[in-house]
Amino acid sequence: MNKTQFTEAVDSLSKIGQELESGKISSFEYAHARETSLVSALVSMAALMGVTLQQPMQIDGNGEFSVVAMRPDGKNPNYYGCGEFGEAFLGCLNTASPRTGVLPGTLCASTGWCRVNHFEAEKMVKAYYGSLLGESR
Repeated sequence: MNKTQFTEAVDSLSKIGQELESGKISSFEYAHARETSLVSALVSMAALMGVTLQQPMQIDGNGEFSVVAMRPDGKNPNYYGCGEFGEAFLGCLNTASPRTGVLPGTLCASTGWCRVNHFEAEKMVKAYYGSLLGESR
């Protein structure tokens, strides 16, 4: 994944929002397209920071993503434990009220899994997108 894939995914989020507002797509089509674009943005954002996320990712019935860092050796985190988010990605995740239990809190450096509300995830990727645009000016 590269910066272009990330920016295209975030641009897609904005585009589908405009299409919903203009009536070009239904709310059902919007929800599916938004989830797809948001997953792509999360995965490519993590990759830009050197983290590979477990896939598939989807919004669950609680409105959350299960965000899991893959192990460097590639072994399945469901059986062997997860990898680590790393400082850069962890810094971004901590802005999105992640949780590893019932209540949100700050993640520590060795953490490699959490749950993030999809609205908070969208805010996080858009904030990172804005910081990338600021760097390129």
